[in-house]
Amino acid sequence: GILSGSCQLPGSKQRSGEVCADAVYRILKTKLSLLGLDDIELINLQQKVEIKESGKFKVRTKYTKTECQIMLTRPVQAPICRPSARLWSRSQSSPSDFDWLENIEAYCVFDTTGGRTVQFFAWLTQEQFTALSVVGEAPMLQWLSSLQTVEEDATPSTFAYDG
Repeated sequence: GILSGSCQLPGSKQRSGEVCADAVYRILKTKLSLLGLDDIELINLQQKVEIKESGKFKVRTKYTKTECQIMLTRPVQAPICRPSARLWSRSQSSPSDFDWLENIEAYCVFDTTGGRTVQFFAWLTQEQFTALSVVGEAPMLQWLSSLQTVEEDATPSTFAYDG
């Protein structure tokens, strides 16, 4: 399998005739189904403007997006993965600015559409999110490579992925 990583908020383009709240619930239902629609409370919607190079035409493009802040009303029901101290120290190649990644756990979500993709979702502070969004792939790959599942009895096991 191929391991790749990026730090981004889940999102989608708003469909024709779709209002913002409908798009939010569609994303929650498809990309974040592990949260369960009954287990969230919508707190805030905030519009942001970002200017970056477009992927297709390689020209500076203005993107308008709406970020949604939610609150979970129940714990997430998904396997938890944590970095293994042994694997983290062995693969330590990222700048020390990212040592905090060793303490970040993630929810593991398997592709239920028949694909072979595994996605990881983690709660980050705004500063952590910004740092990972601009630094490139190396710290993210190091963190992903060190993840192990944590069983209910707290015994870690090596995580197998096929992506």
